[in-house]
Amino acid sequence: MPAGGSKPGERRGGRKKGTPNKANADLAARLKAMGCDPMEGMATLANDDKLDASVRGRMYAELAGYTMGKRRGRPVTFELPPIEDPDDALAAIAAITAAVAKGELTPDEGQSVASLLDSWRRTFELNDLAQRITALEATRDDAKP
Repeated sequence: MPAGGSKPGERRGGRKKGTPNKANADLAARLKAMGCDPMEGMATLANDDKLDASVRGRMYAELAGYTMGKRRGRPVTFELPPIEDPDDALAAIAAITAAVAKGELTPDEGQSVASLLDSWRRTFELNDLAQRITALEATRDDAKP
């Protein structure tokens, strides 16, 4: 490699983006030679009413992974009481639990919101401890002769 390395965005060697590695290319060629199309096979199994529902569901899940993007988080809106100190966290957790119970939030969404609330509580407590330590150090410094 020349001195200074590659420039930003410059590619030197290697496969082009989207090119399968040798093992995947060889496998695809072997399957094609056998007349086997895995996607078609999964679709056939997914639509076969004679198969167990769990097998069909698994095929649909596998196919969905190729046709749909990965789910990302989404904004959630629900009533949450004001949170000004750690004592308010109890009412907030109760509101989160109620929202999950009513179906306003999924359990995963409820867990995520509760985790944010816990982070807020720990940050609040850490700040409170830092203020107490600062106050104690100030009184100790004032007491020195």
